[in-house]
Formats: sequence, C-alpha cells, structure tokens
Amino acid sequence: MENKRKPMRKRLCGWTDDEVVRAVEKVKEEWDETYAQTQTRVKSIEEYGKGTLDLLAPQMPTQEDVSNQVVVFKSWKDQYQSLHLGLRNANLQKKANIRKARLPRGNFF
Repeated sequence: MENKRKPMRKRLCGWTDDEVVRAVEKVKEEWDETYAQTQTRVKSIEEYGKGTLDLLAPQMPTQEDVSNQVVVFKSWKDQYQSLHLGLRNANLQKKANIRKARLPRGNFF
C-alpha cells in the first residue's frame, strides 16, 4: 500500500505555505493597483496646462491687437515727450522772464 497522505504544510517564519501564497497574491494586487494609480497621475501631470491653455487662448492677443497696442504706446510716448519738452521750454522762458524783469529799464546814463 502506498502512502497517500497529504503532505504536511511547512511553516516559514511562522507562516504556512497557504498564508505565504495569499500574502504574495495580496502584494501583487496592491502593486497592480498602485501602478495603475501612478500611471493615471503621470498622465494627469502630462496633461496639466493643456486645458488651461485652451481656456486662455481666446484671451490671448492676436498679432493685430499687439500691433494696435504698439501704436497706442508710441502715441503715448510722443505725447509724453511733447509735454516734457513743453514744460522744459516753459521753465526756460520763466527763467528768462525773471532775468529780464530784474534788469533796470531805461535808466541808462
């Protein structure tokens, strides 16, 4: 007669073979879940900003808008320089008028 007895499960560090197999399966499942979550996060990081740019695109100025603003800024610069020059000339004229007012009039011998 042959011995048909079930082999006895050995204990590894206090664990039976079945417990080790279940633990390995659990670790594999957790790894697969973590890997999938990480892939999703990597994808979302890659996609970050694309939607933002799409939302901002209508607000970005066109080349025509930029050209128009450059013309406006040049106009403001010209106006400022004109005002600055006018103020400078007015101050020079004021100084000349003060000097002229200090000179005695018609009292030459």
